[in-house]
Amino acid sequence: AETIFLTKEDILDLQAKVAMFFEKGLLGFRNKNKDVYFYTPSNKKRMLTIPYNEDPYYVVTSYLQSDDGIDALKMLESHLEE
Repeated sequence: AETIFLTKEDILDLQAKVAMFFEKGLLGFRNKNKDVYFYTPSNKKRMLTIPYNEDPYYVVTSYLQSDDGIDALKMLESHLEE
């Protein structure tokens, strides 16, 4: 798998976007904040489970910059632009 190296600015941008996704209600927590779910019109599935004692925003940011998360990121960004 190809690793994408992001600059500090890119990571800060992505962290800001992740905060926006939660603020705008595109992502949300369930199960005592252990699981992150999509809350878009077409997707209500679980995105990931937060490992014990990890920062949820950091975990989501890391996931969205992974190969598995890139499509989710694009989809969430498209909802921000609406």
